[in-house]
Amino acid sequence: MGFWRECHNEALAGGKLRPESAENIAAWRGAVHLPQWAKDSINCLLEREKWDELNDRFFTTTAFGTAGIRGRVIGNYQTPQEVDSSGMPINAAVGSTCINDVNIARATMALYNHCENWLLCHSDRFDIPKLVIAYDNRFFSRHFAEISAGIWKILGGHALVFDSPRSTPQLSFFVRHLHATAGVVITASHNPYHDNGFKAYFADGAQVVEPHASAITSNYNGFGVEDVCLVLSQLNGEEIGYKFLPQGVDEIYRQCLEESIVDRSSLDKYPISIAYSPLHGTGYAIMKPLLESLNVQCYPVEDQCQLDPNFSTVKLPNPEIPEAFTRVIQLANEKNIDLAIATDPDADRMAIACRNRDGQMEILTGNQTAVLLAAYRLEAMNRLGWFGEKNFKNAAIIASYVTTPLLDVLAKEAEIKIIRTLIGFKWIGEKLQDYEEKMKAEILRATGHSIDYQALSSETKRELLLRHSTFFILGAEESCGYMGCDRTRDKDSHAAVAMICELFSWLRSQQLTALDYLDKIYGCHGYYGECLHTIYYPGADGLDAMNQCLKSFTTHPLTALAGKKITHCMDFSKDHICDADGKVIAKQAFWILDFEDDFRLAFRASGTEPKMKCYLFYRGGKSTNEAKRSAKIAFEGYIDAFQSEIDRRTKKK
Repeated sequence: MGFWRECHNEALAGGKLRPESAENIAAWRGAVHLPQWAKDSINCLLEREKWDELNDRFFTTTAFGTAGIRGRVIGNYQTPQEVDSSGMPINAAVGSTCINDVNIARATMALYNHCENWLLCHSDRFDIPKLVIAYDNRFFSRHFAEISAGIWKILGGHALVFDSPRSTPQLSFFVRHLHATAGVVITASHNPYHDNGFKAYFADGAQVVEPHASAITSNYNGFGVEDVCLVLSQLNGEEIGYKFLPQGVDEIYRQCLEESIVDRSSLDKYPISIAYSPLHGTGYAIMKPLLESLNVQCYPVEDQCQLDPNFSTVKLPNPEIPEAFTRVIQLANEKNIDLAIATDPDADRMAIACRNRDGQMEILTGNQTAVLLAAYRLEAMNRLGWFGEKNFKNAAIIASYVTTPLLDVLAKEAEIKIIRTLIGFKWIGEKLQDYEEKMKAEILRATGHSIDYQALSSETKRELLLRHSTFFILGAEESCGYMGCDRTRDKDSHAAVAMICELFSWLRSQQLTALDYLDKIYGCHGYYGECLHTIYYPGADGLDAMNQCLKSFTTHPLTALAGKKITHCMDFSKDHICDADGKVIAKQAFWILDFEDDFRLAFRASGTEPKMKCYLFYRGGKSTNEAKRSAKIAFEGYIDAFQSEIDRRTKKK
């Protein structure tokens, strides 16, 4: 019996290793074709008795979930096989829960198998699977992209890879533009520096949903470690024939972003300036020429324009967090600029800060930005006569269930639809595909001719959607995700910045500030306030506790909280719930509770990080300042009560 197995067996018998961890360690360490450095890394962790680290790395197998796979590439404890003498990562953390060569290859193999089977089942699409791959600037991103491309080629497909880091929305766009079977972006979005991931897209340019998600997951779960390592061993570091996309493709994407603009006239007549930070990520490469084309003066935070996998000037590269705005607000003050913008590392999220009446920069929430964009776009489209006289009912705002209910009020006032989806832009992308397919089917039925949807001009597409299907006005999520046209099928910070600049230019023409405009909306409809509370569950024990807690809400539902009765509950884990189009919402561990005092609480597990998210909503009267104070006090009470309930259900002391 080898040394590693003796240590392993002794730790298991002594209760130092969880049984599931021990099983996964044995599978990985016993794989014949696992790279030697990875075997040595596991040996090191066993020899040094790093039981907590081993349990965290091996307590489960990384699940192919909401956004593919995501997790740590750098362990809490790093072995000599994973870092060099200066502490620089040289190999991704070994482990079944980590993002490393094995799990990237496994995800690629699962995606390929499904794509091949899907193409074989569709006679109109019989072809060799084609994959487009983008990657960001995180640790091992390019390495993982090359592994994915190499595996795809070995299995028999064609792979196209960007030649340098690119944003997630660019990947979404080019999957459709190049008529690819699927797409992959190597990113962990706004997660900490020690994470990375594999985000999968299908032929429609959106993240995978059913029936694709289950099929890919089934394939993913069917591969053993040795199966994957055997395929990995065939790469051998040699050129394996994938192709790089030409540099000129960026301009094609940039031009499509202008379709998010409703009325360019204000941008031309009332130019604005912005301070901008990509938070060390991929955003600036496109943002710079985009803003130039929109007549917007951009002042970038120069050092945060540097691609840095350590995100060295921010604690967390997430524009939802106020700390991430420190440098860009400082620049805005230096330049006397009224608008500051930050985007996350893969440039799909955007957040803004603007001046209040006291001249201080104030960071807006994702909900506030969504309201501003929706109100302006509806006003501008009406002004330009986009809907005609009869087509209002065939236009829609699409937003997740946890995005502000004020969007429902704006939609009702405009006589358009509001479509609510589960959290995640893949569900918004799915709705856009539904609308595209419905339009094409209606035209085929009426004329006998099929149309090339992507070849249509934006004006022609809008007219046909309004006549035969549903025209898309705005997609929004409270977590700073926005979409303004359907050329991409994921949240897009570049499109969001274009829309925000148009809005602020129009506000300037009206001699209004963004906060004036927001208060005007509140004055008409009442104050709507929102609050997010996050509960973290790191490690193996944390995941167990979170899953136990969520399960308990189905078996033992809440009936009251903070002394207030629950008047209505939507349990998405078991209830039959449909959207405004009559489409059934997929089952998910997600709850929305309405209380007798007009408060609402929603909660769920994050799809990308080990945490539970709790969303609170409040609607008050038209006295905005008084309503804000009331909301703040009530939010604190509900958060304390909900946290106590969570602690009780997870048996925390």
